[in-house]
Amino acid sequence: MTKNSGEATDVQQSDSSVERTRSPDELFDALADRRRRDVLDLLRTHGGPMSLADLADEIAVREDETPITEVTPGDATRVYMSLYHTHVPKLADAGFLEYDRARDAVAPTDGASELDPILDAVEDAERELTRSG
Repeated sequence: MTKNSGEATDVQQSDSSVERTRSPDELFDALADRRRRDVLDLLRTHGGPMSLADLADEIAVREDETPITEVTPGDATRVYMSLYHTHVPKLADAGFLEYDRARDAVAPTDGASELDPILDAVEDAERELTRSG
């Protein structure tokens, strides 16, 4: 992980110049939490960087199953804090995204595409469970 502490950009990211093969455990660990899957799915759907605040709002909408206008500030803040302190750093450390603290921007790395087939399979399984359950 490269971290430019004290600089204006303060970008948290992995060293993308080094090609490496991730173990299945690393891939599944990154996707083990619903919020991490939501972050990756939202970035993939959005097609590029998003602010951490927008990610938190969108995840709160998904979790509360309610329109954005009905998400409470407390719910959005709770999600934001967990993304900021836990989920975004974990995904950045694993090399799947970059977080620019100065701009509050989260962006997928090229490595995030490694997770696409697994994300798709998990989403398919969740839909199937919802239909049959």
